[in-house]
Amino acid sequence: MSSRFKTSISVTVFLSWLLTLLTSSTARAKLYDQEQVALASCAARGGTPLSKADFGARIPVKLREAHYNAVETIFENFALRSFQLTKFKPAPQAGVPPIYSPTIGRTVVPDAVDVLYHLIQQGKKVELIRYENSVFYDAKSKQGRIGLNDTSKQIMGFIDALANSPAAKTTRNPRPLPRLIFMTISDSFVADDTYTEANKRQVAIYQSVVCSIPIQNRNQPNTVMGAPVRVNPQVYQGKGIVFSTDPSNAIPVSLNDASLLQPENLPPRL
Repeated sequence: MSSRFKTSISVTVFLSWLLTLLTSSTARAKLYDQEQVALASCAARGGTPLSKADFGARIPVKLREAHYNAVETIFENFALRSFQLTKFKPAPQAGVPPIYSPTIGRTVVPDAVDVLYHLIQQGKKVELIRYENSVFYDAKSKQGRIGLNDTSKQIMGFIDALANSPAAKTTRNPRPLPRLIFMTISDSFVADDTYTEANKRQVAIYQSVVCSIPIQNRNQPNTVMGAPVRVNPQVYQGKGIVFSTDPSNAIPVSLNDASLLQPENLPPRL
């Protein structure tokens, strides 16, 4: 097994343990604890979570005041750049078909779409399988709940499309679970209706929170997306011992960059 996959597995196990340790008995009675997920996400980077106000304060004034939703635009592009993702733009003529949700009866457009790499180990045999279009990333810089019916049922459409993705349709047993990864500020949280629908449709929800990290000198960027943490880990119960690689390759990104206001200037994925 390569060192990359060993690292991915160890990160997954560590985050699951940390989230359990940090969550009090009272919090466990809730569907989901926003504060503990934020702490676990940033702990993996050695950092601390940032709220929307914290994140906005790091953006130079000239960029922050460029237009009415500059902070939201910068956050979305920052998050994609930190995870080294390319913004999803359907282009059938270029072999990038749109993604359709039968439940809401229209196409949906996540901020990024990725491959799910599913690693199965049985004894000494290790098998790595690719499932296209089975991981969605979506940036949310809104404060408060991320609800199932927000923005014309956008999240419902994401969950429905993932429930019909190649990973969800495979006949392998145990099968991998498609993923919806929210890239957020620390004061965003997954609403109960989103959580419940994802469990019902067998879609794993992850949350990555923006973090402040220590730096050696002032010229280094000190803002990075945290490690994705499972919001609904119980969806994996009964699936056997299966590991899927987690996106742990986020890089710090400078917020003093005007191109963050222009999505077309995002760099291609490395």
